[in-house]
Amino acid sequence: MFDAAPKKAPLSAEKMEGKSEAQLARWRADVKAFEAASALQLALEGTFGDPIKIAAGEIQIAPPDLALQIALLPEDHNEAEPQLFPHIAVNDRRRALADRLVREAPARAAHHRFFHWEIGFPNVWSNLLSGSPLGGFDAIIGNPPYVRQELLGDEIKRALKAGYATYDGVADLYVYFFEQGLRLLCPGGRLSYVVTNKWLRCVPLGRHRAEAGPRRAPVQQRPGLCHSARCGA
Repeated sequence: MFDAAPKKAPLSAEKMEGKSEAQLARWRADVKAFEAASALQLALEGTFGDPIKIAAGEIQIAPPDLALQIALLPEDHNEAEPQLFPHIAVNDRRRALADRLVREAPARAAHHRFFHWEIGFPNVWSNLLSGSPLGGFDAIIGNPPYVRQELLGDEIKRALKAGYATYDGVADLYVYFFEQGLRLLCPGGRLSYVVTNKWLRCVPLGRHRAEAGPRRAPVQQRPGLCHSARCGA
């Protein structure tokens, strides 16, 4: 959501007068994305109450009557024009929007199947309250999906770019499974994937090997530390 939103507030409605329908459509999309990101950021910062209690459902961001009143207003309402509920301000709109986004979060999480490894395997990591929990798996075995980058949508690519050092516009999806696997390994752990030999020539992975160093690099050039097996037909 934050990556898709404009970094600066879009132009006001007055400054968009006389623009083409295509420009207005892009502007409306930018306004919607910016307002959603701004509302959620306020919630995360604690403007509407303790974020932990909000996430647990102990605090409601917007009272039902406020949310109902705002739902009756048109989305493209100009703040300078008279409105049905004069007492409603910009932050009230964002409060109601944040409340809706928080309510929708469980459904979004279930749809996208988000998973927090440190919380899902608490016995594998320690110091969970820090920004860098300690621990990891001794061994990871997997068969990454083979999805060409042409089939990845813009939304997925934005998320990959924000979350992975190996991101490259032409990298296939399996590249990021390598980086994630290395993240989840403990120091000295072993990673074993079923992949084609193409990964040995992969530029993003090569760059990541150089940056990761010997501790978690996927391939070491010394015998005994890593092996590559070739499977025949």
